[in-house]
Amino acid sequence: MDWRDQMIADVGRGIGFEELDFSGSGVIKLEFERRGDVYIEAREDGVLFYLIRRISSHDRLEVLTAALKCCHYSQSIRFPLLSGIQGDDDMFLCSFLVNESFSRPNIEGVIKMLGEQFDNISSM
Repeated sequence: MDWRDQMIADVGRGIGFEELDFSGSGVIKLEFERRGDVYIEAREDGVLFYLIRRISSHDRLEVLTAALKCCHYSQSIRFPLLSGIQGDDDMFLCSFLVNESFSRPNIEGVIKMLGEQFDNISSM
């Protein structure tokens, strides 16, 4: 088990997921009823976090516009944020932590930030 597996296992225990690690595919998927699907993907130089939620097709343009505004550099958010669309009805927000920044507070902060930004986008 590498140090990132140990760190993610510690975070997992804190939110009720036992034996959370990157084994096998290097991708962890956490399904939340209200939050959406959180993916945590190990890369050589860091870890990619993304949250995917289904969006309504009738206000897709407004939601995507709001997402792009949230990702603008002028927004004072703690972690870099990108947005995109997957297929027709799934939007994602993602952020990347370099290995040097991969710590429990930052992991929890990124996951929280992704959920909050999605909530902000939905309320615009």
